[in-house]
Amino acid sequence: MGEKDLVAKEYFEDPHRLADLLNAELFQGEERIGPEDIIQRNPSGFRRSTNDTTVRARVVTRDLLGELHTGLQVVLIALEAQSSVHYAMPLRVLNGDGIGYDTQWRKIRDGHEKKRDLRGAEFLSGFGRKDRLTPILTIVLYFGEEDWDGPRSLKEMMDLDNCPREVAGRIGDYPLQLVEVRKYPHSEWFRSDLQYVFGFLQRDRDKEGLQKYVNENAEAFSHLDGSTYQMIRVMSHSRKILKRKENYRREEGDYDMCQALREMMEDSEAIGEARGISIGEARGISIGEVRGISIGEVRGIQLARQVISLQKEGKMDQEIAQLCGIEVEKVREILL
Repeated sequence: MGEKDLVAKEYFEDPHRLADLLNAELFQGEERIGPEDIIQRNPSGFRRSTNDTTVRARVVTRDLLGELHTGLQVVLIALEAQSSVHYAMPLRVLNGDGIGYDTQWRKIRDGHEKKRDLRGAEFLSGFGRKDRLTPILTIVLYFGEEDWDGPRSLKEMMDLDNCPREVAGRIGDYPLQLVEVRKYPHSEWFRSDLQYVFGFLQRDRDKEGLQKYVNENAEAFSHLDGSTYQMIRVMSHSRKILKRKENYRREEGDYDMCQALREMMEDSEAIGEARGISIGEARGISIGEVRGISIGEVRGIQLARQVISLQKEGKMDQEIAQLCGIEVEKVREILL
């Protein structure tokens, strides 16, 4: 499990945040679910297969699994955090949900075998007429900077170009429950610090817009808890904040991201210019060592300023590299 997966898992282990996400996504912000309605479950499921000589087990781990109790209904809620597009995500979710249902069925079947209370077709099924599976709802949280251009349902992964409409209509589908964090239109529905995580990530490529947003919510950003600070740092384009995380720890134990962001903004152009000089010098050497020092420094500074300016306009790294005629790695080196 990568750093982003671990941070997201830790963040949403707080039942208040998971309840807040579900209320926003399922009930348009209405508080229908409380933290007391959610019980954490083991996120690992497995499917067993046997033959005469071997037993095989396939383990699938969801980033988070919770048991939701709403009224008399129980629903298993699975979260999958994605930092990049997964072009087989509907199949991956279907597989995870299928293993979850398979695990439930096996548990029910094993219970009947111990009780010896099934006959006929029920015995062959390992499942009684009145037995029921607990439904599973998997939500995919996508934190990536690029738009999600992957499939949003199982059918979008299928070759149906020449399939008769009548046949295609009978083929089962499995839609993806996708939340695109950076494009989520209703962050105001959140009542926890989720609204600030979403709001920050939606603006982290627009430095002026981000500074304005943080200033407007200064009280919240001046008192972030450790997991929220980590979530923003790891998922955002501003990873340098974390390098000095302890510098912004307050006596109360929370973190002041307002101060961290102010210092980052003040330092960015100076850092960019300094790195631009070294890049410019290296390029200038090919022109001539003496001439390269003067020409390289000027061009390096100009290049750094151009890169920073394009980033402020919200351009992606690949687009900046194309406009400046440099490699993407050089863009990231200047912006780091």
